[in-house]
Amino acid sequence: MTLSAYNGGETARDRERVLADRAGADPDVWFHETASFRARGKSAWRENRDYVRRILLVLEPAYIDAGWPGKAACNVG
Repeated sequence: MTLSAYNGGETARDRERVLADRAGADPDVWFHETASFRARGKSAWRENRDYVRRILLVLEPAYIDAGWPGKAACNVG
């Protein structure tokens, strides 16, 4: 949620959480829940989703594999 708000703005992220909640999805879970809802332009929505996915699923594992301290923030693929 934080990465989405950082990249695309808190307001858009909050609107998408509301849409998720109204649709019965868990607004506190990003992957496969809130990330599926769009409250911004299509290209901005896609860029925001790609940003979060790249940070958590590509870059973070690469840093951990390279020996940087810490552990994965999420375990979703």
